[in-house]
Amino acid sequence: MEVAAREACCIPHIGCYAHTLNLAAQKGLKVNAVSRILARVWRVVSFFFFFYRSTTAAALLKEKTKQLGLKNVKLLQDVPTRWNSACDMLERFRELQPAIYAVQVAKEIRSNVNDISTLSEADITIAEDIVACLLPLKAITTVLCTEKMPTVSIILPLQKKLLTSVLVSKEMDSDVIKQMKKTMASDLDSRYANKQEFLQECTVLDPRFKASCVTTEQQHEVYDRLATEAASLKSQPQLPVSGKVEPSTSTPTVTDLPALPDLPDVESADLQSDVKLVDDVKSVTAITTKITSDLTTQSGCASGGLASILGDVVFIKKEMLPQKSNLEQAIFEIDVFKGQALIPVSEDPLVW
Repeated sequence: MEVAAREACCIPHIGCYAHTLNLAAQKGLKVNAVSRILARVWRVVSFFFFFYRSTTAAALLKEKTKQLGLKNVKLLQDVPTRWNSACDMLERFRELQPAIYAVQVAKEIRSNVNDISTLSEADITIAEDIVACLLPLKAITTVLCTEKMPTVSIILPLQKKLLTSVLVSKEMDSDVIKQMKKTMASDLDSRYANKQEFLQECTVLDPRFKASCVTTEQQHEVYDRLATEAASLKSQPQLPVSGKVEPSTSTPTVTDLPALPDLPDVESADLQSDVKLVDDVKSVTAITTKITSDLTTQSGCASGGLASILGDVVFIKKEMLPQKSNLEQAIFEIDVFKGQALIPVSEDPLVW
C-alpha cells in the first residue's frame, strides 16, 4: 500500500488506522506470557472441534451449558490474520468456562482422552485481563470499519485516548498486562510520526474536536499554517488592491456629491387651467417621466428611481474601503470558526 501510494504520488499517504491498531495488537499478543495463555486456550477449544470424540464432547458441552444456565453459544477459534478473533476466542472461552471445566472432568470424556489441556485459576484470571485490555481496541476497530464519515481527523484523538488512558499501566495490573500494554503503546507511539502536522490540521478543522487534541503552542502554529495555506490557494478569488495608494478613511462631504439636475418648469398652462381630471393625470404622468429620464441621463445610472439620485451616497466605491489581503481574510474566517461551539462527536462534519 505504501509503495502504491508513493508511485501514485498520493502525498501525504495516511495509513489505515484500523490496520495500525491490528499491528499493535498483534505485537501485544506475542508477549510470551500472553501467547502461552492463547496457546493453551486454543488447545482446549480445538478439542471440541477436531480431536477424538469431539462430537460427543460438543454435545456434552451443550448439555452442561444448559444445566448451568449459561447462554447457548458455541466456542470460537482465533484466526492468525485477525487479532480481534483472539479476543473473541478468549471472551467466549471465559463465558463458557464453567461448562468447559464440567465437560473436561466428565467420566465419559476423561476415560477416552488422556491429554486434555486445562487452565489454572491464575491462567483464567490472566485470560480475563487480556480480554479487558483488548476490548477498547476491538471497539475502536469496529467503529472504524463501519464509519460512514471521514476518519482522518479522529486519528489524533484516538491516539491520545489510547496512549494517555487505555494503554497506561495501572497499579492493579498484573506484570503480564503491564508488559502487554507497554508493547502495544510503544508500537502505536511510533506511528504517524512524520505526519503529525497534517493530522493536526485535519483535527483542528473538524468542528467536533478543533484544538482539543493539541497543545496551546501547537494550536497557534497549526492555525498559522492553515491561514497561510488558505491565502496561497490559486483558486481563491482576490479583491483588487490599489498599488501604493493608501485607502481613504474619510467620509464623503456635501461638496463631493453630484449636483442634482435642473427640474423642468411644471407651472404650465395645462396644470393651471380648469381642465378635466383625466387630462391633469396625463399631464402629471408625462412630467414625472420627463424628470426621471433627465435624472437617469445626467447621473449615468440606467436603473433610475432612488438609486439614480442617492447611489453615489449610499454605495461607496471600492477604492474608498480598506482592502484585506488574502491572509487577513483567512485569519478572520479562522477566528470565526474558532469562536463557534463544538458539535457533538456523533454528528457528520461534512453536513456541518
